[in-house]
Amino acid sequence: MWIPVLPMLVACAAPGADAPDQGRFTMDLINDLFGTTLDEGYSSGIRFAARFAPFVGDGFSAWMPRRWQDQIVSETWSLGVQWDIYTPFDLEADTVEALRNDRPYAGYMGGIFGVEFLSRTALQPGGYTIWSTALESGLVGPSTQTGRIQRAWHRWTRNLLNRRNTPRDPNGWGVWEIPDAFMLWLRTRIETDVFRHDFAGRPRNFRHGSRAGVRMSTFADCDFGLRRVGCDGGFVIRAGLLPDAALEGLFPVNTWDPARQGASPRFPLYVYLFTAVATDVTLYDAFLDGPVGVDSPTKNKRELGGEGQVGLLLRVGDFELFYRHIVLTREIEELPPKSVFVQQLGQVMLSVAWD
Repeated sequence: MWIPVLPMLVACAAPGADAPDQGRFTMDLINDLFGTTLDEGYSSGIRFAARFAPFVGDGFSAWMPRRWQDQIVSETWSLGVQWDIYTPFDLEADTVEALRNDRPYAGYMGGIFGVEFLSRTALQPGGYTIWSTALESGLVGPSTQTGRIQRAWHRWTRNLLNRRNTPRDPNGWGVWEIPDAFMLWLRTRIETDVFRHDFAGRPRNFRHGSRAGVRMSTFADCDFGLRRVGCDGGFVIRAGLLPDAALEGLFPVNTWDPARQGASPRFPLYVYLFTAVATDVTLYDAFLDGPVGVDSPTKNKRELGGEGQVGLLLRVGDFELFYRHIVLTREIEELPPKSVFVQQLGQVMLSVAWD
């Protein structure tokens, strides 16, 4: 399942480049409520992240060979926390017999430290490539108290909406649930431009720093460790008023030419639509196969899956809104009766930047 974690990052200035922002704070919400009213599979997630320039020396790029340093536009560090919920289809079932053929409940809480580099090299001449790696760790299992929190949230939602039955109570927590285990894994991702076209016929910045055009990029995203072993890959198309470098996980890089266009814009404006298609291969998933070294349920997971996305990004000044609608195949082969073959999720991200 390819759901990029916290796509909005901060670019740190490197020689020859100008980053319009020095930091960013992002709130990231993912929930199937935005796509459907069903709770099954990856049900929800919430993340908070701070993005900033390296605070130790000149960052990791200082250790790179000189020829690599000359191509790097920016280096970014990030710190974040996350909480994810996974549920089976039948939320009302409260016995092992009734839940045995579905995926287990799982609640995960953890932290992230990430490093990201933007380079001027790309498959498309004049394009960019972004490479990121993140170390993630945390705890899965009853100790996260996810079951109690989710029940309380569903009860509060029913009272707020004056509903009797929906959202349904998840009754199988502690009955068919991934047990306590520590998770540690490495996530790495690379994305590169493969097509760039400016509608004006040549690179041209508008007065707010954006360019009207269309971009296409391809990517690969892999996990290695106790949480998951697998890789995803696909392509993304973006069209609208774009920054010069428009890749997943990238903060806008200022390529304004003061000699030709005057003073750099102080009020950035970007708005564009995007669509993406991805294929994923999963060799191991702790939330389906059970954590390493722990006696837990083993599910008939789907090793090959697919995903489609459409969305919108809007940045006005120091504020940014990002919405992504996600459709993905289910993660287990033998689905319970009445379960949907594909799942729909919505992702909303709100960010604020500072100079």
